[in-house]
Amino acid sequence: MHGVSIWFVWWIKGLRHAPYGNVGLWVYWPECKEQTWTYGGGINTNTMKMPLSPRLSIYRWQPGMLASVAHRASGVVLVLFVPIYLYLLQGLAGTPEDFAAVQAWLHAPFGRTVLWLTGASLIYHFFNGIRFLCLDAGWGENREMMRLIARVVVGIGFAAVAVLGVMLW
Repeated sequence: MHGVSIWFVWWIKGLRHAPYGNVGLWVYWPECKEQTWTYGGGINTNTMKMPLSPRLSIYRWQPGMLASVAHRASGVVLVLFVPIYLYLLQGLAGTPEDFAAVQAWLHAPFGRTVLWLTGASLIYHFFNGIRFLCLDAGWGENREMMRLIARVVVGIGFAAVAVLGVMLW
């Protein structure tokens, strides 16, 4: 995978909160740095190579990963829309000339595109946020259910894009 060799190191006496009791799995990449770490109350000190921040290019894209990245992107779109929303509110609450200017902007193709993108982001972010709340509550944590729910949420997002496109044009 992109020339990155991955090797696994198992240890028996590891961290106390290892995923499977006292046995854990560490993944290392060649671009590692030396770091000293201790376990067991400071009795044993080892120097090992810790991975630098892994890139997305070394992972195989899964539906849950795609849904998570799209959730972050939709959140960024929603945050970037806040100043536009405040401008629109100011225009709608202002003079009749301001109202007419905002209404003309909203009916222009660029305004409709902004509303379409923001509305689709809002609907997707809402449903994917519910998915994350369910995962945090412990519902659907097995691999098959996570993939199914991620696919359903992405499907709802595409349906929202289609419905909003029909409504706005």
